[in-house]
Amino acid sequence: MISQSKIFAGGNVLAKVTFQTSDHELRKEQKPITFRATNGNGQIGRLVVSKGGLRWYPGKSTKNHHFLSWEALDKKLPDIAKQSS
Repeated sequence: MISQSKIFAGGNVLAKVTFQTSDHELRKEQKPITFRATNGNGQIGRLVVSKGGLRWYPGKSTKNHHFLSWEALDKKLPDIAKQSS
């Protein structure tokens, strides 16, 4: 299943997000859920969601990424939410 959505701010499209998934549990790294974010200039990056956590591959990178475990995400989100408001 492939889905698309658009992220808006002030009436302007900031990015188009495409994701592909199937019905399965996140058991292995071989079957993650992947979100691709693009804008008018091309690919912004790719977010890979797996059992172990999140991986962000900036731009078109296939090797360099930032990893965040679910535990680390749980600790950091309150601070990120405060910065956004």
